[in-house]
Amino acid sequence: MKTNTKIRIWILVLALLAVWLLPKMPFNEEIERKIEAQVYVEGIPVRTTEVVIEGERSRYLFSDRQMFFGDFQVEEYPRTQREDMMAEISWHERFDVEQILYAQNATFPDLEMERDLIIDGTMKHFALGFKDGRIVATSSELMEEYRVRYGIEN
Repeated sequence: MKTNTKIRIWILVLALLAVWLLPKMPFNEEIERKIEAQVYVEGIPVRTTEVVIEGERSRYLFSDRQMFFGDFQVEEYPRTQREDMMAEISWHERFDVEQILYAQNATFPDLEMERDLIIDGTMKHFALGFKDGRIVATSSELMEEYRVRYGIEN
């Protein structure tokens, strides 16, 4: 009888530990793609550019926050292609907020890019802005959504 009780307690403890740890463990997905996007100036497409995305996306179970860490190189803006330049993208689904932060050699250079962006979970559709008003987007709909969400007038 005592052995059965000890086994049941151990099973219960292990089950509670698994329930507590599982949501905290990230399930990583390798991302490697090149995506063609349009550069918009004042809402008008002016040229095509390529965005190279290579890195790892962390998916946490039962969490509204997801992360990507790796290369997010925008051909339109060569500073994103510097050696050792890394991007961190975070999704906060509950608040409908996505942000990007670039880091290089333990510093956070000012790239004259906006931190806010729109990007879906597959990382195939996105829109991001520059401080001079340019927007790089994979579709005109996302470009318009970016302008409306972040209050870009021209």
